[in-house]
Amino acid sequence: MEIKTESPKISYKSQQYYLEKKYDLGNSNRILHPKETLAKIKPYFPKIVLTRLGNITGLDRVGVPVTIAIRPNSYSLTQSSGKSTNLEAALVSAAMESIELYCAENIQPEIIGASYNQVQKSFNVIALEDIEFSQHHLFNSDRPEDWVIGWDIVNQEEVAVPHHSVSLDFRILNQLKCPYSFTMSSNGLASGNHFLEAVISGLYEVIERDGVSCHTEANCYGKKKIQIDLSTVDDTEIQKLCQQLASKQLLPIVCDCTNDIGVPVFEAYVYDLESNTVSISHGYGAHLNPHIAILRALTEAIQSRTIIISGSRDDIFRDIYQANRFRYQSSVNTITNNNELVKMNYRNQTSHTFNEDIFLLIDQLKKAGLNSVIVVDLSPTEIDIAVVKVIVPGLEGYHYYGYRPRRRAKKFVVENCPPNLPIPNSYFQEQQEVSHRPAGGIL
Repeated sequence: MEIKTESPKISYKSQQYYLEKKYDLGNSNRILHPKETLAKIKPYFPKIVLTRLGNITGLDRVGVPVTIAIRPNSYSLTQSSGKSTNLEAALVSAAMESIELYCAENIQPEIIGASYNQVQKSFNVIALEDIEFSQHHLFNSDRPEDWVIGWDIVNQEEVAVPHHSVSLDFRILNQLKCPYSFTMSSNGLASGNHFLEAVISGLYEVIERDGVSCHTEANCYGKKKIQIDLSTVDDTEIQKLCQQLASKQLLPIVCDCTNDIGVPVFEAYVYDLESNTVSISHGYGAHLNPHIAILRALTEAIQSRTIIISGSRDDIFRDIYQANRFRYQSSVNTITNNNELVKMNYRNQTSHTFNEDIFLLIDQLKKAGLNSVIVVDLSPTEIDIAVVKVIVPGLEGYHYYGYRPRRRAKKFVVENCPPNLPIPNSYFQEQQEVSHRPAGGIL
C-alpha cells in the first residue's frame, strides 16, 4: 500500500497553500470537473461583460473542440479562445481566459508611482538586465514609472514589478508622453479554481515561452529543429489525435523546445496537405508530464488554425493573412526539411499534488540560475476564481514581432548553433562579460 505524505505548503505572504489533484483531464490536472467549473463561473459573465461563449469547432474540418468568448468592452482583446479534447473543457478554457484578461485590465493591487532608483530604496526590485523592456523604450532609472508589489514565493519577500508588465489595460498607452518602457504581455497570466492551480499554469507558460524563444532564436542561426518521432509516443490520446488529423489530410509535426530548465516544452505544427489557405498553424505546450505538453501543443495548433479561419480575432489583420500566403513555401521548408528526428524519451515527473510539482519547477529553475518566482495576485474580490501574474526574472519573453533576444537566448545560440555560421560577436561578448549578476533585490 502506498502511503502519501503531505508535501510542504506553498507560502504566499501570510497564506499557506496545499492542494491535491482530483481530475486528470488528459491535457491538464484540475480540482474540479469542467462541468462544475462552467456552472461556477457562468454567474460572473455579466460582471465581466462576457456576452457570448461560442463553439466554432465546425468552421474547420478537424473536429477537435475550439471555442471563443466575447467581451465587447475589453480594454485589450475582445475575443478569448479555448481548446481541449472535449467541448466542456474547451468552453471553460475560453471563459477562464476572458476572466484572466478582465482581471489584468482592472488591476486591484495598489499602484506606486516612483522612479526605479526611488522604488528600490523601499522594496526589492528586479535587476535591470532581467526586466523585459519594450522595443522603442526610453527608460531612465530616474524617471517616474508605475509599480505594483508582487511576492517572491522562492525568497519569501515583496518585490516591486513594473505595472505595465502586469496590466493589460491598453488605454494607458494613450496617456503616456513618451514610448512606454516595459513590455505589456499576457505571458504568465493564469487562472484556476485555486491559487495553486493558477500559479502552476502561469509557471508553465513562462517556462514554455522561454524554451520556444531560445530555440526560435537558435533556428535563425542554423540550428536544426528537433522533431519528435510521434510513433514513439506511448499515449493513446495523442495517437488518436494524430490519426484524426491524418484522416483529414493534416500532418502533425512536433518539435522539442526543451532547454536547460529541463521541463518538457514542445512546439507543434499542423500542416494542411490539401490547401494553403491556412497552410501551417502552430501551438506550444509545457508540462512535467511530456504527454500533456505534446497534447497541449497539438490542440493549440488546431485552435490557432480554427481562429484564423474564423477571422474574428481583433489582432489578426489582413496583412498577417497576406504574409502567411507569401511565405507559404518558406514555412513548409522550415518544418519539413532536414529536421533531426528523435525518439520520445522524456518521463512523467508529476506528483499527486500541485505543491510538489511547483517545488520541482522551482528547483529546475534554480538549477538554470533563476532564483526568483514573483507572483502578483490579481484575484478579484467579487469573483471566486484565482488569477495571478507569474514573473520569473531572466526568462525570455514571447518571440513575437519586435522581440529582442536577451541573455538566455543569446547564450543558447552560442552553445547550440554551428560555429561556422555568422553569429553576432555581441552574443559571445555578453557571455564573457556577465560572470555574475544579482538575482534581484535591493541593489
